Amino acid sequence: MIKYLSQEQTKLIYKSRAWLTPLILFALIMIAFPLSIDLFGKQTSDLFMIIIVISLLLTNYLAIDDILLEDYEDGSFEQFLTQNRSLFSSVLAKLIILIIYKALPLSLLTILFASVNNVDAFIFLDLFLISFFCQILFLNIFLFGSALGINKGGLLGLIVVMPLVFPVIIIFGQSLTLLQNNSSIDSFLLLSLGISFLITPMFSYLSSLILKMHLE
Repeated sequence: MIKYLSQEQTKLIYKSRAWLTPLILFALIMIAFPLSIDLFGKQTSDLFMIIIVISLLLTNYLAIDDILLEDYEDGSFEQFLTQNRSLFSSVLAKLIILIIYKALPLSLLTILFASVNNVDAFIFLDLFLISFFCQILFLNIFLFGSALGINKGGLLGLIVVMPLVFPVIIIFGQSLTLLQNNSSIDSFLLLSLGISFLITPMFSYLSSLILKMHLE
């Protein structure tokens, strides 16, 4: 597994555009957000929690949109099958690297922009954790969708998995509402953490099975 992680890390670092584009997009959205709100004379802290859900959702979709396509088109996945190597390990490694190099930095950027938008520092830790856990859920779902639609277009896969995305949006949104009201979100944190541990190997396995069916 360490070998697969090392390979995926090297690929991602080598493709700096694929790594940096989601982070830059998120930063641009969050920079443009207070500029547009100020035109209407509203407090950015009041609306920050709303825009952060959509921003992270779009950014995570962009981060994973073509994560499987390159290996599918250049024959890397076929080599895994012919050499009896673990396709599941490769997919899981891709997901773990995405979590480390994209979800984690985006969660840190979330806290940075929260401070700029005058969000109460008291909730920063909870905001970081719920952002990170929900991004893991988004990435798992979008990875599964990417595998489903790998030879029919990424949009088809997104449409198929959207019913799975909605509950995560609800969890994320309800958590942020509670944070705005200075209420505890421990139950949502535990829920999202538990689901993350459960679906990360499960969705990676299902995605590898779907890829195998496409290849055969």
